[in-house]
Amino acid sequence: MDTTVSNVDNTDNIPEEHLVRLQKLADCMELARVNLARAATTQSRYYNLRHRATRFHVGNLVMRKDHVLSSTAKGFAAKLAPRYSGPYRVEKCISNQTYALKEVHGHRQCHSHIKDLKPAYSNP
Repeated sequence: MDTTVSNVDNTDNIPEEHLVRLQKLADCMELARVNLARAATTQSRYYNLRHRATRFHVGNLVMRKDHVLSSTAKGFAAKLAPRYSGPYRVEKCISNQTYALKEVHGHRQCHSHIKDLKPAYSNP
């Protein structure tokens, strides 16, 4: 949406104060565009500092993060539960962020997002 005074066809019938307000509005919108671009650049710089670009290939072993909830009725505390389960073997890459997994020592299959996966390392 362009709100500059130059886009108004006939400025003869418009009071001067409205033209001034229109110009101020256009200036404010331009300032907002500049500030949004600056904020996006700053945020992307901070995000990219610690972003880890991880990709898994078919056959890789991974650990899958578990999302457990505490239950007072069962006497179970989530903070004492293991954070990851597995190992799983990557069966198929569904998309850049989603993988089809199969349990190494079982038949359990699931799909998981890359944010919930980490490489599985074997103990020496």
